[in-house]
Amino acid sequence: MLSVNYNKLAIHGGKPILSKKDIVKWCPVLQKDREAIKRVLDQNEIAGSNATETVKLQQEWSQYIGVNNSILTNSGTAALHMAVASLGIKPGDEVIVPSYTFVASATSVLHHNAIPVFADIEKDSLFISIKSMEKRINSKTKAIIVVHLNGMPAPIDKIISIAKKYNLKVIEDACQAHGAEYNGKKVGSFGDVAAFSLNKSKNLPAGEGGIFVTNSNDYFEIAKRLCKFGEIYNERGERDYNAYGLGWMYRSTEFVASFARSRLKYLNEWNQKRRENVSYLNQLIDDIPGIKTILPIKNSLPAYWRYMFKIEPEELNLNIKPKNLRYLIQNALIHEGLLISQWQKMIVPKQTLFINRNGYGNGCPWSCDKSSKNIRYDKYDYPNGDNIVNQSLWLKEGIQPFNSIETIEKIGLAIRKVFENIELLIDSAKNDYNSF
Repeated sequence: MLSVNYNKLAIHGGKPILSKKDIVKWCPVLQKDREAIKRVLDQNEIAGSNATETVKLQQEWSQYIGVNNSILTNSGTAALHMAVASLGIKPGDEVIVPSYTFVASATSVLHHNAIPVFADIEKDSLFISIKSMEKRINSKTKAIIVVHLNGMPAPIDKIISIAKKYNLKVIEDACQAHGAEYNGKKVGSFGDVAAFSLNKSKNLPAGEGGIFVTNSNDYFEIAKRLCKFGEIYNERGERDYNAYGLGWMYRSTEFVASFARSRLKYLNEWNQKRRENVSYLNQLIDDIPGIKTILPIKNSLPAYWRYMFKIEPEELNLNIKPKNLRYLIQNALIHEGLLISQWQKMIVPKQTLFINRNGYGNGCPWSCDKSSKNIRYDKYDYPNGDNIVNQSLWLKEGIQPFNSIETIEKIGLAIRKVFENIELLIDSAKNDYNSF
């Protein structure tokens, strides 16, 4: 195992622990990927709902997840919108969304003229708070969006239990959780509908794209129309150019489908490597005061999208605002060669769109006559979400497959080096930051 170089911190002119060549960025293009793209060119069929690669990917993904139906889309956001719309969510209906998530979890609700209502997350976790969620359920609530954040399965059984109690639908946002499992089942197979992303950063990267999944044939048929201009296509892909309702153009291409199929063959292997790397990195830094790792819940098998940890200034007996300490540590780690940052700069209900409540203009959909007029997004209602934003750091690269054990050790060393020089780091910053 490597040992710490106790020379000056890199931010103070010392030598960084990692160099650019130490980290293999996700995801290298393999020879099999190149062959998959060539196959599309050779087939001379580059797009189409019934095109060969698209149909095969949808079949293979359904089998992998354990669902009846899948639809390839051009983004995870499109898949989320299709998930909301396929359930029959109507203007003015309310959908509960966790405060700490990517904005698309909430805007997918707005896209169908419904209202996202935010619940806080649990303390020291990444998952929606059952107590906060249940408190926000009323007669206008129609669904709950469960986010399996960072590839870590949420306690979906508890959430489904609440949903059944109030006759609500469950949407799984699994855009960061390809192949993750809870109680031996793949996430995405529990709810009424689910969405995955094929963005280049995700565990199953195909450049850009998404997949909508459901066990319901009814939701599947609705989603198919939404994906293609509101039209109905026959089995041969023929259309009558008659829109039966609002629809969008959410189709993808054969290149994305073929690329995803190539990489699906490696997904289980890659996820296992992520788990091994995260487990080893946890071992390397778990004893460092001031660091708290977020562990997966019982009976879950995570598919870690990225590596994240929480900073606890109380453990260090430091009189400094948590967000200021996080900023100093983040900056120091960047200088040590880590690709690290906050994941989100603020919780979703603090974003301007929701503070101003002006989605389509004229205050809609909040001001529309179908909506409740008392919807407000009070920034003080989500303390746990705020806490995670201010005190967590996400390692963007390093734990993904193709990185070596030595790279994981260097990441651990860089984190240890910074935390063991934390007082020096703070002292050197006092002249620049009066609030410290």
